[in-house]
Amino acid sequence: MRTLLAFCLSFLFLASSLYSQNEYSKVIHEFAEINVEAMKENDLDKRLALIHPNLIAMGGGIESYRSILETEQELMYQHKIKIVRAEFGAPGDIVKAGPELHCIIPQKLFIEFDGQPAEESTNLLAASLDDGETWKFVDLNKHDASSIKVFFPYYSAALMSALDK
Repeated sequence: MRTLLAFCLSFLFLASSLYSQNEYSKVIHEFAEINVEAMKENDLDKRLALIHPNLIAMGGGIESYRSILETEQELMYQHKIKIVRAEFGAPGDIVKAGPELHCIIPQKLFIEFDGQPAEESTNLLAASLDDGETWKFVDLNKHDASSIKVFFPYYSAALMSALDK
């Protein structure tokens, strides 16, 4: 009887954890990896393609935002910062935000700072403008809740409050 009860409880736990997983997890992770590779390779075109268009528009357009990324790359070079790799946590729940899908994905960057290993943890806002086919990212270490609301008129405050837990 105990074996049957243990089996049933295990099955329910497994089924509930599978059910609660984000159905877009795999594709979000794939795009997050592409984003980190583009950062490592200093591929500005790839990086721009993975930045939410609202950020680019608010940053003055594609050429202006390209200049921002070039400055960021130059600062990393001057300060001898090199991205080695990244790890991603499980994406959070998907929230429908107007015509977009949003979720939060934890990211840990493993970097070298002047040859010394270091880590930086952040959360990324993952956004899909095409029903989950592709994903674009916003580093939430660089943008607080009030600026996110400016960039994303449909942004759900529930996502940001989930970070506070």
